Amino acid sequence: MRNRVIHRNSRAGDSPFRLLAAALAVLTLTLLAVMVPCEGEAHAAAPIKIACVGDSLTDGSKSSGGKKGDTAYPAWLGRILGSGYDVRNFGAAGDTLLRGTGWSYWDSAEFRQSKEFAPDIVIIMLGTNDSKDAYWNETLYRTEAKELVRVYRDLASRPVVYFASSPHSYRVAPGTKYVSVNSVNRLHPVQESLIRDERWNTIDLYAATANRRQLYDADGVHFNDDGYRFLAEQIAGVMHRSAQIIGSTGRERVIANETENGATKRAGVEFGLTSQGTAAGNAGDSSDGNGKRDALRGSDAVVAIIAMLSAGITGVALVLGGRSRHAWVEGVRSRPYSI
Repeated sequence: MRNRVIHRNSRAGDSPFRLLAAALAVLTLTLLAVMVPCEGEAHAAAPIKIACVGDSLTDGSKSSGGKKGDTAYPAWLGRILGSGYDVRNFGAAGDTLLRGTGWSYWDSAEFRQSKEFAPDIVIIMLGTNDSKDAYWNETLYRTEAKELVRVYRDLASRPVVYFASSPHSYRVAPGTKYVSVNSVNRLHPVQESLIRDERWNTIDLYAATANRRQLYDADGVHFNDDGYRFLAEQIAGVMHRSAQIIGSTGRERVIANETENGATKRAGVEFGLTSQGTAAGNAGDSSDGNGKRDALRGSDAVVAIIAMLSAGITGVALVLGGRSRHAWVEGVRSRPYSI
């Protein structure tokens, strides 16, 4: 009897290596079954919430739809991105990023409302009014810009924050109360150095609006309807280039790659990688009505590692809901996104 038992256990099909491979495969499939939402759940996911923070250029002043109307850039952005996104306009006409001007965004209802919105993504475009001679203070602008970005990043919803550079101005009227070509040209290098030094995600609307006077209102500062749509297209383009496709709903889920101290973060797990070949960030996944991230956020990295190990041994393909998950690892520039 003992000889027969020994003979049966020594068959190739029951080798320790095959047993290990089978165990890893079962573990992988079990984890995926628990952690990956089914098709119906993907359809029911709450929309990604985008807060557009800024001054009259966000508010939509001089557009045909009026302030916070359907021709302001946030409204265009919502139409471009589609029903999977909830884009809100928190622009406050005339406001500055600087405190103490009498028109500070810090004191506005829009600032409070943008935080209460619990956004997944924040787009900040503030600085055009700060560039006026009456307000301009480079040192304070740097300090308060960093604080504003930090305030939004520290929200309970942990949003991805984009700091957009202020668009060109084509107004030539001099005077301390006016935005002008020269004042915005003075502002831009400061914004550029902040974005570079702080490694912020960015949308370079200054470069995008160069030599595009036809997109502006007669005042040379605000945009016409085509101009506001153009801003939305530039912003959507940057988001799409930093996105991955998740699930099988056909929606593009914005998953921005954020860098900090030379490392790129994904799903709350930090990978010590830089430049090309870094792990992609996963900071913009969907949230439920309570602002909580779905199950993929905190566990993608662990599942990916286990799945890749298992696949390497057993040859089992990683499949999510009947399709491959796109781009577990993607090459990311070490500097922030820009147009």
